[in-house]
Amino acid sequence: MRNLFMHRLVEQLINRNLPILRHLIAGGVLLCFSVSVYAVNVELTDAEKQWLIDHPHITMAMVPSWQPISMRDAHGQLSGLAGDYKSILEQRLGIRLELAEEWPWKTVLEKARNKEVDVLLPTARTPDRETYLNFTNALFSLPYVIITQANHAVVDDENDLVGKKTSVARSFVSHEWLIKNHPDIPLVVKDDTLKALEAVASGEAEAYIGDIASASYFIQTYGISSLKVAGRTSFTNTIRVGVRKDWPELIGILNKGIATIDIQENQAIWRKWVGLESFGIDPRTVYFIVGVLVFAIVSLLLFANRKLRGANRALTDLMALRGQELKKIEYMAYYDVLTDLPNRVLLSKRLEKELQQASEKQLLAVCYLDLDGFKPVNDLYGHDQGDLLLVELSKRMRLLIQQDDCMARIGGDEFVLLLAHNVSIDAVSTKVLQLMRALEEPFLLQNNMVKLTASVGIAIYPYDLVDADTLLRHADQAMYQAKKAGRNRYEIFDTAADQRWQAQTKLLHDVQQALRSDEFCLFYQPKVDMRTGSVVGVEALIRWQHPQQGFLAPGQFLPIIEQTDIMPNIDLWVLNAALKQASIWAEKNLFIHVSVNISAQSLSNVIFSQQLTALLSRYAQVNPKTISLEILESSAIADMDTVNKTIKDCLMTGVSFALDDFGTGYSSLTYLRRLSTDTIKIDQSFVRNMLDSSEDLAIVQGVIALAKAFHLTVIAEGVETEAHGKILLKLGCDLAQGYGIARPMPASDIPEWIIAYQPSDYRVQDK
Repeated sequence: MRNLFMHRLVEQLINRNLPILRHLIAGGVLLCFSVSVYAVNVELTDAEKQWLIDHPHITMAMVPSWQPISMRDAHGQLSGLAGDYKSILEQRLGIRLELAEEWPWKTVLEKARNKEVDVLLPTARTPDRETYLNFTNALFSLPYVIITQANHAVVDDENDLVGKKTSVARSFVSHEWLIKNHPDIPLVVKDDTLKALEAVASGEAEAYIGDIASASYFIQTYGISSLKVAGRTSFTNTIRVGVRKDWPELIGILNKGIATIDIQENQAIWRKWVGLESFGIDPRTVYFIVGVLVFAIVSLLLFANRKLRGANRALTDLMALRGQELKKIEYMAYYDVLTDLPNRVLLSKRLEKELQQASEKQLLAVCYLDLDGFKPVNDLYGHDQGDLLLVELSKRMRLLIQQDDCMARIGGDEFVLLLAHNVSIDAVSTKVLQLMRALEEPFLLQNNMVKLTASVGIAIYPYDLVDADTLLRHADQAMYQAKKAGRNRYEIFDTAADQRWQAQTKLLHDVQQALRSDEFCLFYQPKVDMRTGSVVGVEALIRWQHPQQGFLAPGQFLPIIEQTDIMPNIDLWVLNAALKQASIWAEKNLFIHVSVNISAQSLSNVIFSQQLTALLSRYAQVNPKTISLEILESSAIADMDTVNKTIKDCLMTGVSFALDDFGTGYSSLTYLRRLSTDTIKIDQSFVRNMLDSSEDLAIVQGVIALAKAFHLTVIAEGVETEAHGKILLKLGCDLAQGYGIARPMPASDIPEWIIAYQPSDYRVQDK
């Protein structure tokens, strides 16, 4: 009875609209909901334990002033949602993340790039950050919501805000996202979240877009009761821990800690910072104030007993309303409002849990389902009817999945199904086909029968042995393959193809880094006139001085980058390096004809001739007539007219052109007829094998005859023995290069080799 009596005393003060006191008491009352980090054993391997011993100091940087996600408390420590997750990880893993000093976010990212800090918490994964950070599994996700005045109608999504003034906080993710994806929404840009919300309250803007945690925090902290959550956008910001690239061990350790955080704990953290507990008051202060207030209120009770009864009802209504608001916010954080299905956030939690239970005997299938042709339904019948269709579709699919399975809506017409406890890939395929056939049954919409199909991408764990986020991404990629293959079908993610793709992607990144780090160099292979015994030039051949693998030949990296945007940069680097070397030789009165390989991509660029002219101007001591550009005849030239025009423009500078690897390509005679070249090079495979193959010998004879018919110079590659040289001379080919003459060598060796060259020796030399 005494407790009820004191409770009603507190209610009276709250009902009298004392904002500060109301916040203090609310904070004290709700302290019981604080997150408790109970003991959980995280099993680390001996190697992981040793790694932590070897790395006792782990420096962490934070996003400055992002309430209530990331902020500093009175003692300068990380607070907010990120602070609670940091504490859990530290306690369960037995580590300490040492918080660095506070910097602007741009500075934080720069220090992470330079490895001046080891960990970023919180952060989101972006393509740029992936170049210098690894990322853990998701800690939590922030739905981005639409806030309006309380009397505003419900908003389906951001598309309903087209043409309506919408406030955002400057430079926040929502600001960048809207600029990029919704230029048709006029923005009212404010310096911070509070000012952006106040713009809606004052009528300056019709709506605000931002993450639900920050919006709720500021609305409650500053008592902006005239606002409400009116809808949700299609954007969700997934928060992770970023770790420096050279510490992959720490990613595995942190992921083990993250896997122990269950849904209940996540909900408790959410309630603490998005609910009424987000005022950040020291509980001892609350106890002291409440004690003093209770003493004062006892005296007031002697005079105000009758009024307190009304206050009790008012406070009960207030707390019920607050509870409803909190439940609504929590519901929006985990469920799709339209279909009542789990959203991306709850899906992520379920997926993490299922991965822990999956095994080789119990497969987990992640199925990414996208409806085919849903947009025309919206266009023809309207968004309201389209939403009804999605609801009916969700009900139909839920009837077909097992109790242990999970179905979530993660976008407009995109769904993800987690099919657990499968014994084989065939079992997964059977389930998916059942779902697809069920979707094909017509839906009744405005008395019309509407038929839909779906494209499904499937990733299967543990065959695809990756983390939760990557598994979902792989299913998404497989879905796009199903779309490309004709729709209304499913595709299973090809792990082997993905591994090849990842290797290629890494190589492309490494090549770009090698260009920046100046890891490439040129070797030069001599070309000689076997009849006169003179050296007629050298061919510049690129080599990669790889920091771990040593010298790499062009065949180990060029084939992968030939059809990418990197190739023209490689061409320009080689051309510049060759001209620079030619100028060095020219200064020593050594005038050597230098040939450089140029890709069809570069020649397809109309500005290549201008780039060549600029380089020739830079190295004015090099006579352009001593430079030859070699085109791979095996390259596919899509725009022959553009390439030929580029060649003619380049010829105006004085350089010449040769057709390399002749006889191995797509259309030898077409290239010979249409491209303005004055030299052809017989591919080394024909020359090397002509001693043993009559067919290859005939090809060599044919190429030499073609060269004479077109009045072109001919050079034979692949001369490895004196016998090769003798046959070529007999057939009328005087110019040659190959291992029997000389292997590619550094530029510094060329002058000495020219002096020592003996024209009659065509044996393969030692490496």
